[in-house]
Amino acid sequence: MRMAYLWKILVFLLFLQNFALSYSKAIWVVRDALTSKETISEIVERTKLLNCDKIFLQLRALGTAYYPTKLDIPHKEINPALLKDLFNQAVASNIEVHIWLNVCYVWPIKKRPETQNHVLNKVSASIITPVDPSVKPEGYYLHPNDKWNLSEIKTMMDELLGLYPVAGFHLDYFRYPKEKIHTSKLGRTEFLIKYGLDPLMPLTNAEKFTKERGFGAYSYFQEKYRDFLRDELTLALSEIRTFLKGINKDVKLSIAVKPNPIGAKHHFLQDWAFWLEKDLCDFVVLMNYNPEMKTFVNNINITSQKVNTAKVMIGIATYNIEAEEIFKRIEYVKSTSYSGYVLFSYNYINNRKKLFDLLRN
Repeated sequence: MRMAYLWKILVFLLFLQNFALSYSKAIWVVRDALTSKETISEIVERTKLLNCDKIFLQLRALGTAYYPTKLDIPHKEINPALLKDLFNQAVASNIEVHIWLNVCYVWPIKKRPETQNHVLNKVSASIITPVDPSVKPEGYYLHPNDKWNLSEIKTMMDELLGLYPVAGFHLDYFRYPKEKIHTSKLGRTEFLIKYGLDPLMPLTNAEKFTKERGFGAYSYFQEKYRDFLRDELTLALSEIRTFLKGINKDVKLSIAVKPNPIGAKHHFLQDWAFWLEKDLCDFVVLMNYNPEMKTFVNNINITSQKVNTAKVMIGIATYNIEAEEIFKRIEYVKSTSYSGYVLFSYNYINNRKKLFDLLRN
């Protein structure tokens, strides 16, 4: 009887040890922190002071690389020695560096990029636009299966693995834009090949389509079109996952996702619960930025019913709430079975000494 009791205690202690080892505290470092010698050199040390063991370091944004690439793509001049030293310092400090890459969102809505080697100037058929021309787009997004953009992402991954000790790649803006009704020439063509119907017809005039073919046909189209777009995003992820496994099976793949799995699946067509189930990524980070604590908690509770929480980290915003609200969120996440939290962002915290000192302590 005594032996059985001691065995139970040992099992429980091992569980606590594994939980402690798996729990992680991370931070997103926006590309602006790479603009000077001083800001680059202090990233690892200040991350250590914030007790974080993971850095998501942004090296691709708006179709531009933020490292000394040899690829023919737009890039910013970043000191190669300092960037290499950042990675080496992180390894020496037991801090993982996951390279953060923006994928589908490639340019803001303003004057198009002038450089011809920018991906947006190579793939006009893949640009996603709202069906209603009066709707102002969120930005320039590319259809997820655009071969040029995917090739650029994969080539960057291969190059970066040859340059630095990379722990993982972190995909951001891996979704469709917020406009609910949108299309692209590439998406229309692929859908037409698959279903024999140009989706622009029912999307632009639902009333006419329903009158000619019936409400049942329109409902069927809506379901198939959403499924098609959702599947295209999943196929793009599968391609990236397969590629990464082929060149380095130990490097992790994670995705920043919308925090409510239901809204993510049906509005942004980002079915990340399915991605986790099918092992298309190693973990996701919920961008749980709503300033209302009730919504923050609700997103966490809904997610816990849908997925394995050991594969989910919770993103916590610091820019839109007071310090005491940040701590409330951290403590709440620590009370759950989730694998940790990620603070957004290093840049914001680092520029506010009072907030930095509070989080440090």
